[in-house]
Amino acid sequence: TVTAVAAEGYAFYKWDDGQTNPKRVDVVTKDISVTALFNDARVAMTLDKGDTTMTVGESVTFNASVTLGGKEYSNQNVQWAINDELEQNGGSFTFTPSAAGSYKLKAGLEANGDRAEVTVNITVNAAPTKITLTAPTTLTAGTSTTLSASVENASGDTTWYCPQLPGWSATGNQVQFSASQPGRYYVQATNNGVTAELAIEVTAAPSQTPTPGQNYGDYYPGG
Repeated sequence: TVTAVAAEGYAFYKWDDGQTNPKRVDVVTKDISVTALFNDARVAMTLDKGDTTMTVGESVTFNASVTLGGKEYSNQNVQWAINDELEQNGGSFTFTPSAAGSYKLKAGLEANGDRAEVTVNITVNAAPTKITLTAPTTLTAGTSTTLSASVENASGDTTWYCPQLPGWSATGNQVQFSASQPGRYYVQATNNGVTAELAIEVTAAPSQTPTPGQNYGDYYPGG
């Protein structure tokens, strides 16, 4: 009975006569010579990126480099998983998250009975909210105008406020605004904690001058 025992970092492959069991029993009537064959199982892997922070809507690509016995080895059988869910095999993996949160990326490879694995933590932040306001920059006192807010990555309703008109507020992406007194009004729109502001210059309504020849009640041209 002969048993092939691999040294550290190696794995039994087969005997030179084709047998694949490391333990063999031979009934012999004369001297025989058999040789055990071993594979180098010292597999190692590195990724070109470590722990990563990104934003929803962005993408990041990880590339794997593999060595076996200190020599370059194919990376095409690397398995990529996100939160322990297998995504694909290959030498690289592109991650494009659709939601904010914490993710764990694992890249693993088995070669000659050994396994190499690398884990990377990915933090995904929500995309920032951006507000763009559209409105006339001037307004006549006593008239109204439409204020519009274009909101990227909104959360909930857009609310409006004007410090110069503490009694006025509105909700929505399109609202009506009016002011009865001339002056400069700063209108603010808020969504998801982000506020955008624009200034509206309210001017006095033009006075009406009677035109001679028209009937204006008690008005008499010339005296």
